[in-house]
Amino acid sequence: MNLPQKYRRARMAAADRVVELEALKAEGPLTEEQEAELAEVQSKVAQQRQKYNESAAKYRRAGKAAADRVVELEALKAEGPLTDDQEAELAELQSKVAQQKQKHNESAAKYRRVRMAAAARVAELEALAEQGPLTDEQEAELAELQPKAQQWQKHNESAAKYRRAGKAAADRVVELEALKAEGPLAVEQEVELAELQQKAQQWQKQKKYTVKYRREMKAAAARVAELEALKEQGPLTEEQEAELAELQPKVAHQKQKQKEFDTKSYRARKAAAARVAELEALKEQGPLAEEQEAELAELQPKVAHQKQKRRTRKRSIAGRE
Repeated sequence: MNLPQKYRRARMAAADRVVELEALKAEGPLTEEQEAELAEVQSKVAQQRQKYNESAAKYRRAGKAAADRVVELEALKAEGPLTDDQEAELAELQSKVAQQKQKHNESAAKYRRVRMAAAARVAELEALAEQGPLTDEQEAELAELQPKAQQWQKHNESAAKYRRAGKAAADRVVELEALKAEGPLAVEQEVELAELQQKAQQWQKQKKYTVKYRREMKAAAARVAELEALKEQGPLTEEQEAELAELQPKVAHQKQKQKEFDTKSYRARKAAAARVAELEALKEQGPLAEEQEAELAELQPKVAHQKQKRRTRKRSIAGRE
């Protein structure tokens, strides 16, 4: 095993151990040995994270500088021929930027696959545990995978929080700009608008990227279907076989991801509808607390919107029949 791989595994093991010990601490006091181990491992993980963040920031700066230079040179090229040196620099940087992007995408995809597989296996083992005792091997596997699954859950929650904050910023910018169109804003509102506009722009950029990604995945799925249909008619060319081999895992991964998202969304909608019914039943018995009134006011429009969507979908299906 090479040293970088050995260090990566050690870092991952330390991070997993921190998650495991923190989960135990949430259930009750740790032993003195566990407290000491947690303090030691937390310190190591914090140092490793700081070192990684500094290295990653340096890498990102270099990558951004290269990408910016490519944009600059391509803009110059659009205005007229580049010098030989500029052409050579552009060719070198374009290759570097493409490699960095490919490397980043592969690393991110691998991270997602490993964590998603861990989360799926944990769910499977926990379901088996409800039916009866697990084997020693299954218990050991569950204990090993749970920290990874928790990290994936934490990642999903962080991503969801980022999306909500971005959407809220974009909505608030629209609101403040509408007010500004009617007359001067207060100083506090001007400051808020200036602060939020950047967040809103990042949100819009991410939204555009998501739309582009979905289009690409849709095109990839269509291409896989096309190539598989051709394969049934006869052997594919080497290029087609290579293209199919490259696209199939991407499409399968996206289908699994969409399936998990749909399941999670369905559970959330079902939970929201049940909570609205519960709060409305409580309201019939007497006044709700302020927190309950606020919760009900927030959930009712969402549940009503989902009901409307279901009715519209049913009418659409009935119309096609």
